[in-house]
Amino acid sequence: MVDQQWTNYTVQHPKRKRRAEAACEHCHTKKVKCDLQTRQVGGHEKCSVCQTIGTECQLRSSRRDRRRQIVNGSQEEELESNGAAREQSGDRHNSHHDQRSTAEEPQSNHFDDVGSSQQHAAIAALPPTVFELPHVPPTTSQSVQLGSVFGGPTFSPPRLNQPTSASERSEMRNMSGYVVDTGFLNVYARENEDDANRQAALIATPVTKSSVRADLLQSFAETYFEYCYPWCPIIDKSDLSLQLDRSPLLADALALVGSHIRPPILTSTTPEQYYNRARRRFYDDEEPEVLVSLRAVLLFYWWSPRAPTAVHRHASWWWTSVVIRHAQQMGIHRESTAIDAEAGMRKRVWWTAFCRERLTAVCQGKPCIIDLDDCSIDEPYLDDFPPDCDSMKVGIFISWVKLCRIIGDVAKYLSQSTSHDSAHPGKQLADWINTLPEELHLSIGEERSEGFNRDIHQLHLPYLAVVIVLHLKRSENSLPAISPTAMMAATCIARIYRDILIRGSTRFLMPINCWYCATAFFVLSQASNQSNIKDHAQEELDILYATIKELRKMWGTAGIFERGFQRLRTNTTHLLQNHHLKGQLLLIPNLVHLDCYEPQFAKMRPGVSSVITNKDAPILPMDRMRWFTDMLRAKPDPQDFRLSPGNASVKSPPTFIVVAGLDPLRDEGILFGQQLADNG
Repeated sequence: MVDQQWTNYTVQHPKRKRRAEAACEHCHTKKVKCDLQTRQVGGHEKCSVCQTIGTECQLRSSRRDRRRQIVNGSQEEELESNGAAREQSGDRHNSHHDQRSTAEEPQSNHFDDVGSSQQHAAIAALPPTVFELPHVPPTTSQSVQLGSVFGGPTFSPPRLNQPTSASERSEMRNMSGYVVDTGFLNVYARENEDDANRQAALIATPVTKSSVRADLLQSFAETYFEYCYPWCPIIDKSDLSLQLDRSPLLADALALVGSHIRPPILTSTTPEQYYNRARRRFYDDEEPEVLVSLRAVLLFYWWSPRAPTAVHRHASWWWTSVVIRHAQQMGIHRESTAIDAEAGMRKRVWWTAFCRERLTAVCQGKPCIIDLDDCSIDEPYLDDFPPDCDSMKVGIFISWVKLCRIIGDVAKYLSQSTSHDSAHPGKQLADWINTLPEELHLSIGEERSEGFNRDIHQLHLPYLAVVIVLHLKRSENSLPAISPTAMMAATCIARIYRDILIRGSTRFLMPINCWYCATAFFVLSQASNQSNIKDHAQEELDILYATIKELRKMWGTAGIFERGFQRLRTNTTHLLQNHHLKGQLLLIPNLVHLDCYEPQFAKMRPGVSSVITNKDAPILPMDRMRWFTDMLRAKPDPQDFRLSPGNASVKSPPTFIVVAGLDPLRDEGILFGQQLADNG
């Protein structure tokens, strides 16, 4: 039997471009993706779209079906004359039996003994893809259902060493769909398959039972589901005991996570010992199931005592790369039509590794390993999780995946330096935050956070950090120039960590939080030199400094940033003075929040403000300005000069301001220029 963990090769002819799956009338009309074909195999009557909107779902007949009916009708007499032969052949195919050896059966002939030459001609007249059906487990109910959906045969082509389990069939189907067809892979298919079987037999050795006590494992599992599940949902409660009994590697990895986040008092085993033991099990191939190995390696993310400043095989970047390469070899990155218990788990493993890789790319400046053009796997949705899962945590993971896809676009955009051929990803971020489910909104508009949810707070941290990155002006100086938007995002990050710190432990925070803190810190360190917001900025810097000190207890990277924080706090003024700023150019600046215009109106003649006279400007009308302003999700305060610097009395280097006549922003730019002139 072919083990699912090795790359299997099947003799096959070059495949034509894959045709679209069957779609219902509604989805075809709306030109949206339809999953009716897959859901019917699972016993559902409607596709996801029709199920959601509550409309009738009817399968749309394809031109191929109509053509098949015409051909079948025209050949009815010939087929009836060969009914006995067809029945005999159909029974053989539907039972997945073949009495002949592989050597005796020509590979290209999937329809032996079907009937007369006229029937062969009828079949040959149809497009070859009519008979390219996805392989399903040989149950009667599923075979009939697939036949009714496709309007065709319900058998699968013969293949070497037919696998028996659903997971094996899925992996073989995925791995046969090569991304790059070099032309020679199928030539040596038999030898490759024999070698895959030999390697599988070599490592399929029994493993010893886990040495972690059952009561400790229960405690570690509780810690995992409470703190880690939204970011790494690769363990299910339903069969937890069975999984851990069968896999000492997974048990040690879970013990690493639990003992590091919430160390038990009555044990002498350290997280490092669990990590070293699990790492040795992985490298020694003690775990015969590769998918289980990848789930365990994903848990290594919670052990990172050394900073990634030097190359070593203990960094999260290394382990994430290991998971991705193994998953690609297994074909997990390709969408599968298999209906088996591990389909959802494979998808969760893949997207967890994807999110780790995208976040690392943007925070460490690493290249992206995964090319989404090579991937056909869908994003996760609720059906990929067991019924007993926490729907709130599942929703957070699904939203996190969507955000990390955008973060990957941000990394690509920033890697283009000044050329920026791709579209600015700012609109994607705005769409993400605006379409976020209401129950996942961040409530930090008031002085206190009612209904605090640590997972929702953490979900918004990468969003805010990327907003900062996108609103920095790079220069040859040691510190990038900041914008009001970056300053507001840094303030929100500090507020999130304040809510976490006042509630006690921070050990559940992942190592990526070091980067979130560092991104916000250098923005606020520059803001602290502005007299009108100095006190607020200093308070928020204290919060970030306290956070990084707590993170240093868990993660080696935090020690580097802590030393950097100390340097920035003492040398920010000196660094800014060394910029030798000669002046600034403000092009049509937006200087005042729309809900903080009272100080502006007090300086103008009533009724002549440009926000009133130019409210219907052709390029930037007031309704569009309101849309941009609402993106900040900020509580308006006329005295918050970070949000409305146009209301502040400040000194500035020589400034050149450009305004447009037919523009709502015109007068606030003019007033700001007069204010700078009055202050010298």
